[in-house]
Amino acid sequence: QIVVLLSVLGIFIYFGHMAYFVFRESILYPMVLIALGISLIFSGIRIQKLGDSMRSEIDSFITHWKYHLYFVSMAFTLIVNCLYYYIGWEELNNWGEINLSG
Repeated sequence: QIVVLLSVLGIFIYFGHMAYFVFRESILYPMVLIALGISLIFSGIRIQKLGDSMRSEIDSFITHWKYHLYFVSMAFTLIVNCLYYYIGWEELNNWGEINLSG
C-alpha cells in the first residue's frame, strides 16, 4: 500500500510540475487533466459495481488462453535468443540504424 501511495504522490508531483513549468500558458492541459481525472473516477465506480462479473470474465479468459500465452511468450523468447546468437547484441541495440558503409 505504501508503494501505491508513493506512486500516486509522484504522479501528482509530476503533473504539478508539468502544469506549472511546461504548460504554464496552456488552457488545454488542465482541461485534459480534469477529463482524465473524471474518467478515472467513473471507471473506478464502474469497476466496483461490476467487479465480480468482470473478475469471473477475466479468470475464464486467463484459464482459456493460459497455454496459448505461454507458448507465445516462449516463441518470443526463442526468437530474441536466436537474434542475439546470430546477429549479436551490438546490432540488436542499433536495430533502427541503417549502415550504408558496406
